Amino acid sequence: MARVGTYGGRADPDELSLELSGEEFRFWLRPSLTLSLDTYSTLGFGAPFESGREAFRNTFRPYRYRDARVLLAGETLFTGRLMHVLPQVDETSRTVEISGWARPGALNVHPPADRVPLEFKGVGLRTIATVVADWFGLEVEFEGDEGPVFDKIALEPTEQCQSFLVGLAKQRGFVINDTPEGKLRFWRSVSAGN
Repeated sequence: MARVGTYGGRADPDELSLELSGEEFRFWLRPSLTLSLDTYSTLGFGAPFESGREAFRNTFRPYRYRDARVLLAGETLFTGRLMHVLPQVDETSRTVEISGWARPGALNVHPPADRVPLEFKGVGLRTIATVVADWFGLEVEFEGDEGPVFDKIALEPTEQCQSFLVGLAKQRGFVINDTPEGKLRFWRSVSAGN
């Protein structure tokens, strides 16, 4: 695996590269990037494990949770967090497998204890989503009119933030996923014939 490079002076149009905390890595084995319409994007990569290089070991140390971006020919496809680093060594090979999820994946947890129960009265989906996303440092992007306000709705301590927002989004005809820049995206699917 090598760092930063170009293909004839420009990015190779078919190459996926991984940027971790601002440092770009190329030439991955088995790259996998799943972009979804109704859930968050995920990534997975493998590489030869360069155990003799201290910089490599430090970069791919388990439990570091580094910021990650996946680029195709220099264009951002994914912004998220590296969640799992698994070095694998056997008699024939040494590899490291990594995986991660888009930034909004952080919403798959219960709300911070000091923020709940949280009640909203007479506000719209955009306001509610922005308040919850802000706890995790996320930006929110809406495509379409957010619909009518909610009379009264509460996020309970036992409810995951993601489930809460998905339930509200469904009530207003929205689907949730992420943008390439790692924003929480609310968008409406289009009915056939429209």
